[in-house]
Amino acid sequence: MPAINNSKELLSNYIDNDVIKFGDVKKDDVLNINLPFTDTSAIHYITHGCGPCTKTKVEGDKITGTLTVSKAIGTPAEGTVNVPINRTFNIFLDPNESEFISDDNGTRIANPKKYWITVTMLGNVIL
Repeated sequence: MPAINNSKELLSNYIDNDVIKFGDVKKDDVLNINLPFTDTSAIHYITHGCGPCTKTKVEGDKITGTLTVSKAIGTPAEGTVNVPINRTFNIFLDPNESEFISDDNGTRIANPKKYWITVTMLGNVIL
């Protein structure tokens, strides 16, 4: 994927911060995502790095959703007292650009014109 994605210039056009810090949380918590986004019409779709732990949707002028802590950390080893959370979701932009294109040989490659923003969610689970 092109390196220009996640550039500070691209980020500043749409969001103030690409990191959501939840701080100390409990294993059974369901954390709320509330990310203001300046132009939601620019969003094509959102993907989640870990699948079932993160749910998002575009709602008005923001991205909302949840992070289910127990699904994000799995089953910690016995004796563990805290577990870091480091999960991401990607906001793909420009509904008129495909994520992939074909090269001269007909092979699928990443489209260098397709931009996205990766949002990182951080926290510390106290067991």
